[in-house]
Amino acid sequence: SFPTRRSSDLDELLTNGAFDRGVGAWGGYSDDDATVLGQATDCRGLLSSPCLQFSASQANISLLISNPFSMERGRGYVVAFKILGIRGLSNIEGPTKVIVRRNGPTYDSLGLEEEFPLLNTWQDIQFFYTAAESGSRFARLDIQFPKGAEAFVDNVSIRSVSLSSLRSSANQQILLNSSAT
Repeated sequence: SFPTRRSSDLDELLTNGAFDRGVGAWGGYSDDDATVLGQATDCRGLLSSPCLQFSASQANISLLISNPFSMERGRGYVVAFKILGIRGLSNIEGPTKVIVRRNGPTYDSLGLEEEFPLLNTWQDIQFFYTAAESGSRFARLDIQFPKGAEAFVDNVSIRSVSLSSLRSSANQQILLNSSAT
């Protein structure tokens, strides 16, 4: 028998954003190669364990990097994830960011680059953006952490949406990217 996908998974652009199959589709980067990521089973109150545990470099900003994915220019997308800061929050320098960027040189933004606070409580983060370019498996999602930060991350998702469906969703809290139309 062939494995089946839930209909809710059909539009998902990221691989294993729930981290229930490890962290193999995800990577980390810092200039000093000191970023550490792994699967955690004790996710401090998160009911959907396991999750990803991320430790940034002590000396440099660090990136949590998704698998490459495709986008269509002018189409709307929602990036969503859960995050909990677990260490380094009182003395971190600089913002935490979510960025959709080119998966290779020039690494430029492709429609989303937004800051958000890293807190010591679980947060549901959502941003809407409009893709600046089209391409096959040329984009990636980065969560950029300041040096010394540690966090749990779970349920990372990117889905294509229509603006009309966002407007009709009751009780939906989405931070609209200022560059979105």
